[in-house]
Amino acid sequence: MTFNMQDLNETKAHTGTRVVPDAGDYTVMISKSTLVSGKTDGSTNAAMEYTIISDGPFTGGVVKEWLAVVNKSDTAQNIARSKLKAIQIVSNSQNASSIDDMTGKTIIIRINKEQNQYVDNGGVTRTGYQNSVLNYMTLKHKD
Repeated sequence: MTFNMQDLNETKAHTGTRVVPDAGDYTVMISKSTLVSGKTDGSTNAAMEYTIISDGPFTGGVVKEWLAVVNKSDTAQNIARSKLKAIQIVSNSQNASSIDDMTGKTIIIRINKEQNQYVDNGGVTRTGYQNSVLNYMTLKHKD
């Protein structure tokens, strides 16, 4: 039997299955902390990525969070900045000169698993889950 890439012409692509951690507290390493442009002109997000390092079935899983630190909505901006300040405190990064300085720090996050609807690449509406970070803690479980 032989295989040729043309054999894939009538095959549907598999988009993969995301493993979403259950709701709970997880010890994580901040694996990414950068500023990126937001979807609207003049907006900026803190792109945070947390890699789960605590033992369990979700070890190595990644939780992502975008904090709208510059946003035309004062409410959204204030929430994002207060969350970023909490991350700064619990990661002991108060003297950081750049958001990138938090990368590599270890903290605990509390996440909530929320059901949501999305449209896949084939235009089919599906039900999935996404995580929301509810709280940030030191390794001693202090807010």
